[in-house]
Parts: sequence; structure tokens; C-alpha cells
Amino acid sequence: MLNEIQQSFLREFKQNIENYKNNFLILNGPAGSGKTRLIKESVEICLEKGIDFEVLAFTGRAASLLKSEELENPKTIHRWINQLKKNKYFLELDNKKNEKEIFVIFIDESSMIPNSGIFYENKAPQLSFLLDEIMWVSNKHLPYKNIFYIFVGDNNQLPPVYENFSPALDIDFIKNRYGLVGKKFSLKNIYRQKNKSEIVSFAKSFKSISNTNNKIPKPKFNNEEINELEEDEVSTKFLKYFNTEKNSVKIITHDNKKSDKYNFDIKKALFDPWEMTDNYSNGIPNYVLKDRFLLPQEGDILQISKNDYQNELFNGQFIEVKKTGRVDYVGNLKERLNIPFLEIDEIPFLYQKIEVELINETNDEPIIKDINISLDYLLNNFYMSDNEFSFFESTNNGFLSEIKNEIRNEKIKNKMEILNHDLLNPVFCKYGFSITGHKAQGGGWENIIIDFANFQTSRGDVSPSWIYTALTRTKNKTYFVNYPAYE
Repeated sequence: MLNEIQQSFLREFKQNIENYKNNFLILNGPAGSGKTRLIKESVEICLEKGIDFEVLAFTGRAASLLKSEELENPKTIHRWINQLKKNKYFLELDNKKNEKEIFVIFIDESSMIPNSGIFYENKAPQLSFLLDEIMWVSNKHLPYKNIFYIFVGDNNQLPPVYENFSPALDIDFIKNRYGLVGKKFSLKNIYRQKNKSEIVSFAKSFKSISNTNNKIPKPKFNNEEINELEEDEVSTKFLKYFNTEKNSVKIITHDNKKSDKYNFDIKKALFDPWEMTDNYSNGIPNYVLKDRFLLPQEGDILQISKNDYQNELFNGQFIEVKKTGRVDYVGNLKERLNIPFLEIDEIPFLYQKIEVELINETNDEPIIKDINISLDYLLNNFYMSDNEFSFFESTNNGFLSEIKNEIRNEKIKNKMEILNHDLLNPVFCKYGFSITGHKAQGGGWENIIIDFANFQTSRGDVSPSWIYTALTRTKNKTYFVNYPAYE
């Protein structure tokens, strides 16, 4: 049964695709409020009326979750934009596209779409105007009289990195910047958690917190939903759930450094280095072998850090290690790929072949993949402070891009075969027992452990969006670690 706001949204959607009164609708609501259901209902309307549409998401993980909800072929925004730019997109559409009046674009997790922020790639600052690009590309490349945008998200969650609001969920921003007409619908009821959930109430109490003039709310520890943990108890509590069901628990932190610490602790608790088979000697320094529990093992949970279209693995997805192979020291890339024109001789990269299964997929059969991962990337954060151990901090990503550009500029017969070789396209991933609030967006787990360390700045400022995002990931129990003092 749909509530009044949900019904109003669908009525507005139906009216719009008939009379084109609005250019966009914003569907805002907390996790578990039924946003995905409304996307599905709207897609059904499009299918019934023969209206072309696309379902997009900011991350590959979010797109994968939409696919698990049986939505029609969801894509990442970046993949869709690239298809449009390369004029390959309409191979997937019918031949009568020019006769149609309207095209509908659903964009999930819109709170994460940047438009004026700076991000860093290979330590170089880059400007991101993704919302501008969506608007420009869709109007330039889609041959329809009307484009109808549906922005779906939760503006209480974390905004794009380096921004203080979510442009795609701000009705005034869209109206003023693009001259479009639209409406905003805000869902309030949460169905993911139990009715009258203490978690929901507590999350809402943080929405008004902004600075030291506001009191930190006091949690109601009740042993049913919210509990307190000491930091040295985290690994034990995590493993209690993890050993029963691997995807039933997650540790959420405010920063990567804290997540790395927990991932280190969990790895050390899970695996005894002296009982492992020695398939790691090839190219790995002795000081890594002493900490060989940090190397991938059967049962490990990893999180994809970068979209990999070749392997159909997307940023934010979780994978479970099923089998591990020997470590590969890349060494002389010229000889291994038979490309003598390369200026670079020795490539001191460490890769490993592993077999993985995708987590959170609802397919009838498990999705199993054989991938070649970058050990440099996986292990780098654990050893960044160790002068003895210097994996490439740029993690071979930028370096490999330079090599591939050099290959592209050469006239060789087997160019594409070389460019697609595993040695030039390792999978970038991190351990996924503990993740940051940004990486947790779009996910949900039965049990959550939240570490509040560094949740307040040196000035005492708090991050209400971070705590709201972290709290609304749980379906059952939540554990607080290092919760700040309250009155």
C-alpha cells in the first residue's frame, strides 16, 4: 500500500509523461523509505506506455543493487555518458526513436553527483561537473523532443566529496542553473527498520546538529537496537556475526585510516600466518611475508575501488575470495608483452590471481570471476608509514595509464589485445570488513559497528550527514564505539 506522498509522486509522473509539464522530479527520502519501489513503479508505467527510458546510478555498486531489484539493465552514469559520446547508445534502442516525444532518465543515489567539487586522481586535482555533463550530453545526443529527469536520493546523506550540498537534489539549483521546471517530493516514513525504531529517531536527532553550540544527543542504549562497545571488543563482536553470515555485519568509520586499522585487526584475527600454504614467495619481500596474514585468503571480503568494465566489477561492490593463486611479479613488461618500443623496462608491481564471488547479487547461480588484483593497491595503506616498504602510493594506476597511452600512439597490429592484457588492467580493491561512511552509501546490513573516532573536528564541529548515513545502513543492531561526550 502506497502512502499519500508516494501516490502523489506517481500521479505527477504519469501526468508529466503525457503533457510534459515538468522537466524533472526530485524524489528525496531516507534509506528504506520506498524510493526504489517508486522507481520500479515508474519504470512499469514507461513499459506500459512504450516510453523509452534509462535507469542510472552514480556508482557501479548502486547500479548492481538496482539490477538485483529486477530493474531493466541499470548502468552507471559514466558508462552511459561514454556510450552517448561514442554514438553506440542507440544500438540498444528501437528504430522508431525519432518518432517519440519523451525520454525518461532515472538517476539513483543522486546525492553523490558532484558539480562544483574537486577530486584527486593520481594526486592531481580535477574539477568535476558531472551534473552539467549529464544535462549537456543528454540534450546533445538524445534525439527526443523532451528529456524528463528523475533524481532519486537522500539529501541527509553525505554530499559529494569536497561539496557542502547535493546539487542534483536541490530544486533551486537545478531550476536556476539549467532553466528547468520541476517538483520535489520528500518521503518520510522508513520501512527498512522496525516501527518506532530507536535508530530512526536517533538518526533524525542528528539532522539539526551543526556545531559546538548544539548538544550531542544521548543514545538510548537498550540492548535491542543500540549498544556500546569498547574499541578492543570490535574484532570479537564483528567475527561473532561474520562467522555466522559473512554479509551480515560491517564496521563503518569516519576516515580511511581507522578503517585500515580495523581491516588489519580483522585479518590478523582470521588468519594464522604460520598455517598458510606458501604460495607467496614470488616477488614478495621478507618483511611482507612476516605479515602474510595481510595477503588475500579464502573467505576474505574485498571491496572494488575502481570501475572495471572489462571484468564488470564496479566501484563499491563487495566480493568474497574463493581461491587464491601465486603472486606474480610483473618485472620486465617489454618482454612479457613483446612491446620493445616501451621506454619503461622494469615494472616492480605485484599482482595475484584470485577467484571471487560477487556479494549481494540475487542471481539464481553465484557469479564467479577469475581476476588479477593489484597487491600494491591492496597492501599499500597498511605500510604507508613503513620506510622499509614502499609500494607505489599512486598504486600503479596512473603509471599504467601512461604506458597504455604510449601503446595507443604506436602503430601495431595487436594493439587492442595488448591494451586488454591482464598485466595492464589489474583490479583495484581494498579489504571490505571495515569501510568509510562514503563507501557505505547505498548499502544495508543486518548489524553495524560505528566508530565515532575523528567524527568531531579539532574545532568541535560534527558531521551530521556522516552519522545519519552510517546509522541508516543497519536493519537490526547497531554498536557505538568511541561515542563523543554528551550532556
